[in-house]
Amino acid sequence: MSSVHLHVLHHGMWGNSAHLAEAARHLRERFPKPTEDTESEDPEVDILVCQSNHGEGTYDGIDWGAERAVEEIDEKIRTIEESGRKVTRFSITGYSLGGLVARYIVGILHHREFFSAIAPVNFTTIATPHIGLLKYSTWYSKLSNVLGPRLLARTGSQFYAKDNYADTGRPLVDIMSDPDRLFYKALASFSRIAIYANGINDRTVPYVTAAFEPYDPFVANDDKNLNLEFEKGYEPLLKTFSINDNAGEVEEHRPKQTFSAWWESKIPVPLLGPFREWRFPMNIVVMALLPVLVPVFLLLVPTRFMLSSRSSRARVKLLEGDQESMARRLVTIWATLEKNAEDIVEDILEESILPATSRSANDGDQVGNEAGSTPTLTDKLALTSALTSSSSPANAKSQPLLTPIQLRIITNLNTLPNLTKHVAFINSVRNSHSIIICRNAATMPAHRRGEGILRAWADGMRV
Repeated sequence: MSSVHLHVLHHGMWGNSAHLAEAARHLRERFPKPTEDTESEDPEVDILVCQSNHGEGTYDGIDWGAERAVEEIDEKIRTIEESGRKVTRFSITGYSLGGLVARYIVGILHHREFFSAIAPVNFTTIATPHIGLLKYSTWYSKLSNVLGPRLLARTGSQFYAKDNYADTGRPLVDIMSDPDRLFYKALASFSRIAIYANGINDRTVPYVTAAFEPYDPFVANDDKNLNLEFEKGYEPLLKTFSINDNAGEVEEHRPKQTFSAWWESKIPVPLLGPFREWRFPMNIVVMALLPVLVPVFLLLVPTRFMLSSRSSRARVKLLEGDQESMARRLVTIWATLEKNAEDIVEDILEESILPATSRSANDGDQVGNEAGSTPTLTDKLALTSALTSSSSPANAKSQPLLTPIQLRIITNLNTLPNLTKHVAFINSVRNSHSIIICRNAATMPAHRRGEGILRAWADGMRV
């Protein structure tokens, strides 16, 4: 009976399996199916690109998405075994939201003792918001933090750490980073954990949350005042970077800009974003229709969000009403275990006549970095990034406003064993979030710039 290394791929928010077509292609090229003429002692690599959470399914929450994906994994393994093969190794890669779903998936599998018979090998996330979505001091960011949890349904509340997972009083992203919980233990069991993050231009999942770092060294720097060294053959993947020692001096002696030069520097490049990345003649057609499309877009997008959120809430309510299904869900099992643990603790406290303690009510309050200083937790972090940077943080005014929960998540995740971090530096684009995975390479040639990242990802896989 031949052995199989199953590699699962999961897409991001509003995504589908087509978004991971290039990733799957690179993996297949790196590990082609064996033929009668080829002999190898390594197991065959079989790929599963999850399809059960397409489109609006991503509104239903990290937990429900993972539960559905696990059903796909079970079905895939049954199909493999029916063909006379046996799954002996397991790897998983999640893009964007898919990385959080992947972390929940391995928690479910760990609880089922899945890894007692199947070895966990590679765990990878690409542009994943590990500490949740960030808040900055801009009005747009503040508005997003208010509307996001409402417009993105269950997933939105989990993105912004506004949820209460299994009645624990803690958000899911916090629970999943707790070293004493099964999600962390499941993640720590993998022999290789690789984190890929965009250093710049990721307007969806910025560096700090994708790489779970306490501050962003790129936010006030660009390729003009950074020393960059790229991984040969894997550009735009960085090997090392550092901030020029004379960056401040250059700023001080820079001649005054004209108004036109200053104004041009404030305009994102490219101005029209993805429209300029599309092939001719579609790019011309879309740009010509912009005066009509923009107001329609501004009207339809919030409406679409609200309708999708309403559908998701109705769908989740229906799912939660299925008692048989709910009994099998990890969140139900978790709530039962938590309740039992609480009862035991209460008994001990009552017997010892000790005052009960509670979590701080200010645990989620915003904490901004002091100007010119790094968060005090930095010294405690076990950073595993191969990159080197200046010891001074970037402009504090441009840094995200991290909560105590987010700082705790950063601390916890950086203690993971076998952890490596990789940073992409994709400049001169409006949003690098889709480029890092070559998400729409068939229709947007600019997305090909992420191929070096996918090659590095595939070549780094352990079999």
